Amino acid sequence: MFLPAELLCLDKEILRPKALIPVILRSKSFSILASTLSTTLSVISGKFHNGHFTLIQRFIESIQNDTEPPVTLQEARDVVEVMEKVTAQI
Repeated sequence: MFLPAELLCLDKEILRPKALIPVILRSKSFSILASTLSTTLSVISGKFHNGHFTLIQRFIESIQNDTEPPVTLQEARDVVEVMEKVTAQI
């Protein structure tokens, strides 16, 4: 279990509830919980869209509206080239 260094101290000031609040707010667990809650609320409200969703949606709209796609063919090729170089080094 992860315990912040402040909680390991036996100082009575640290053990008071008001003194624990800043420790809890800085903890990794609280950060993960807050992020999870925020994402959950975004999904429930229909406001959550990751990058892939947005890119695919814009691509579909470009086909439907006969407009330029969000990524050009050359940009796509450049990304594939970089990804191949990264993969080759792993």
